[in-house]
Amino acid sequence: MVEFAVLGSIRIGGVAVTGRMQRTLLAVLLSRAPAPVSVSELSEHLWPGARHDRAAQRLHLHVHRLRQLLGDPGRLSRVDDGYRLRVRPGELDAERFDALIRQAEGSPEKCVELVDAALALWRGAPFGGLDSPALTDAAARLTERRLFATELRYAAELRRGRHAAVVAELTDAVARHPLRERPAELLMTALYRSGRRAEALAVYRRTRRALVDELGVEPGDGLRLLERQVLAGEPIASDRPVPEPARPFRPTPAQLPHDMGAFTGRSRELAELESVAGPAVVVISGTAGVGKTWLAVHWGHRAQNRFPDGQLHVDLRGYGPDDAVSPHDALAGFLRSLGVEGSDVPTATDERAALFRTVLADRRVLVLIDNARSVDQVRPLLPGGRSSFTVVTSRDELTGLVVREGARRLRLDRMPAREAVASFRRMAGAAADADPDAVATVVERCARLPLALRIAAEQMSCRPGLDVTRLAAELGEDDRLDALDLDEPHVAVRSVFSWSYTNADPPAARLFRLYGLHPGRDLSPPAMAALAGTDVPATRRVIGSLVRTGMVEQGPDGRLSPHDLMREYARERAFADEPPRDRDEALRRLRRWYLHTAVAARRAVNPGAGSIEPEGPPPSQVPAFADRGAGLRWFEVERPNLVAMVRHAAGTEPDIAWQLAGALLAYFYLGKHWDDWLATHHLGLAAARGCDDPLGSARMLNGLGVAYSDLGRHHEAVAAHEEADTLHVVAEDPSGMAWNLNNLGVVYDEMDRFAEALDRYERALGLFTALGDGRGRGLVLCNIGDLHLRTGNSGRAAELIRQALRVQEQAGDLEGQRFALRGLGDLDRGAGRLAEARESYGRALGISRELGDRACTVELLERLAWAEDALGNHDVAAVHADEAAGIAAALAPSVLLRTGDLVPERGAPGGLALPYVCPPVRRANGPSRTPATTTAVGHRDSIAG
Repeated sequence: MVEFAVLGSIRIGGVAVTGRMQRTLLAVLLSRAPAPVSVSELSEHLWPGARHDRAAQRLHLHVHRLRQLLGDPGRLSRVDDGYRLRVRPGELDAERFDALIRQAEGSPEKCVELVDAALALWRGAPFGGLDSPALTDAAARLTERRLFATELRYAAELRRGRHAAVVAELTDAVARHPLRERPAELLMTALYRSGRRAEALAVYRRTRRALVDELGVEPGDGLRLLERQVLAGEPIASDRPVPEPARPFRPTPAQLPHDMGAFTGRSRELAELESVAGPAVVVISGTAGVGKTWLAVHWGHRAQNRFPDGQLHVDLRGYGPDDAVSPHDALAGFLRSLGVEGSDVPTATDERAALFRTVLADRRVLVLIDNARSVDQVRPLLPGGRSSFTVVTSRDELTGLVVREGARRLRLDRMPAREAVASFRRMAGAAADADPDAVATVVERCARLPLALRIAAEQMSCRPGLDVTRLAAELGEDDRLDALDLDEPHVAVRSVFSWSYTNADPPAARLFRLYGLHPGRDLSPPAMAALAGTDVPATRRVIGSLVRTGMVEQGPDGRLSPHDLMREYARERAFADEPPRDRDEALRRLRRWYLHTAVAARRAVNPGAGSIEPEGPPPSQVPAFADRGAGLRWFEVERPNLVAMVRHAAGTEPDIAWQLAGALLAYFYLGKHWDDWLATHHLGLAAARGCDDPLGSARMLNGLGVAYSDLGRHHEAVAAHEEADTLHVVAEDPSGMAWNLNNLGVVYDEMDRFAEALDRYERALGLFTALGDGRGRGLVLCNIGDLHLRTGNSGRAAELIRQALRVQEQAGDLEGQRFALRGLGDLDRGAGRLAEARESYGRALGISRELGDRACTVELLERLAWAEDALGNHDVAAVHADEAAGIAAALAPSVLLRTGDLVPERGAPGGLALPYVCPPVRRANGPSRTPATTTAVGHRDSIAG
């Protein structure tokens, strides 16, 4: 048997352990025995606050040395990710001390004897006074037990009648522990029984004064009873035992708030809480009003059987109109709830925390810490035992608790739509059954926040005549926060949001309210940086603060957005707290950022296209686009914001409006987003006309003409291009004029007005040649060649299309090469050269896929299907046809899926009827001309303009 000593200097077999590392390691292992201690925890205790890459190796060295001291290496074993020290019964002096105290019952003589034997084991401060946070709880518990043992001995001496003999010792004990009521009770008893009544009353007065002055509490029942007995001169019989706290009263607190009714859903979150076994800390974080407390309280009531020793609750008021509760005060409340006399509550916060952990060491208690603002507010309130469970709710993610205390984070998002509807229906009752559509509207306009839903349901119950249909209408108005307001600030949506805002640091509060100015929805960090006028890294740091407190939501792609109610509150704060000049400047920065970024993305999508360059240097936050795909992805993600920004700029900065709409043309042209295309260009045109800008008007009309042509609205397209032609002359814009003429030629071509088409093509070709624009020249040559092909002059067509391909290859224009290759394929198909046609179509298809042009991809897949079918490869043809149909179906409702005559009818020998995207095929003297709906894309590039 090896004797371990911790009641004083740390010893093994009577020999003191030297070296701080060895003493700390042994003390921590002994305090936790027989449970193992992880490597990371031991490393933190040995080297607190430091980070060592080789901590495990350094720890292993100290473990090896400790094994040598033990003399039995098997005593200290590696278990999973930690170490366990095996201590046999009776080997540890602290264990023997506790055993002797537990036996100190029966006669006072036996009690004194056993307590003296127990106290004789003490040689100094527990663990030799090691200053280690890991030992604070254990040392506090041992010290408390030593004081109790001493008081138990004095009580036994009084029962033996040795009143005068212990007065001096008790006087010293009271002086050393002036806030401890038990020694004062014993001293009053000893003095009174010794005939020193006045001195006994003086002890009471001094103790009461100390309690009131230091703790703000009155003495407990024991002292007050003794005072009354002494004042009344009642005898205190020598054989009457003074009440001993050998088994102190341990109340079972039940402090959980009322479990609010109508709780619905959150099954995943409840299951996650149920799955957490053993002692743990769970942080429920989320935005204001999302139902964190509701979830925690509801689960607490469901899980009461897991915590037979009670449930503690404190609202730290980290966010709210009232003063926050300090850990110091929260601990005092916890300790009193757990049966600790007010006089026994320490004055220092760390001592209160240590005593709290000691009291809960062997108890299964649920601790609900609600509305926490910071890690520092929570950390002292965490129980240290192995059986209690802590749930913390906070708008902040409290990352420090996750990293240092190993807390599990449960991020509470807004309720799913189905759960939110069910919750509202339960709260509103039968009144919600009249209009299911209105219920769904109310739920969405309440942003699926439980708090807002509860207020909305309450409004229906307390306002006569307000039904769910009318409520939905009220919530659709601009002042929906007023509709969700109540006289009670603790539950009004605006007030609850304000607590997050007012507690945010100034940069975070400013960024939040500036976000409220954004006319779109979500924003990327670079756009947020532009809005704030700061660099991107600094903005990301501020964004992190907003996300952690739930003021904005961040998606997996990093984009930021608050829900609709929080967005409305942000807008309120912007107009209340941001000076008008600063608001205008922030929006001006954002508009310029979107314009410059859209131009950069357009350049990536269509490098050879000419465009109007914005004035001034680009903002520093404008991202770089590595390739065409990056530019297209940016356009796709930002499309709703870009449309909103054009609409917003149209009334404030018209030049930004039309230039931004023009920068979107390349993307709309490829993606066929006709509604947004027409909307932005009409807005841009109105803005340009409003400030009498012929260049902007011409560019917008050209873009509208291309859109009308794509949609088959040829007469509107002609009118737009003709007006644009006149304005390009006024604006002295030869490049824009050339593109507009080419595009007008395409419209006439599609209308079978070939002479007018050829005239416009040739005028455009002259301008492109004079400008040295190889890209434009190659495309017009291709269009003229296609016109000759349609009118039966295949020889001239082949000459022009091959010339176009050479020009495009020299200019590096992939955009144009696919059209020339398609034309060559049509020539080969008309001449019966099917293999050559298939090769040209395949090359053109590869380019079209690379460019992301889905409409042209459909068209080329149809041509390949025709060629493969004609070559007898019917299965391959079917694959191409199916893919074409799939892309066409997803492209837009305006693209019609029909059965044409490119291939034989279904059922014909060796034939296959293929679906393709086009109106009926028209035939001229030559091969079939590509259908108008799809080939409008293929006949021109309208991106410039």
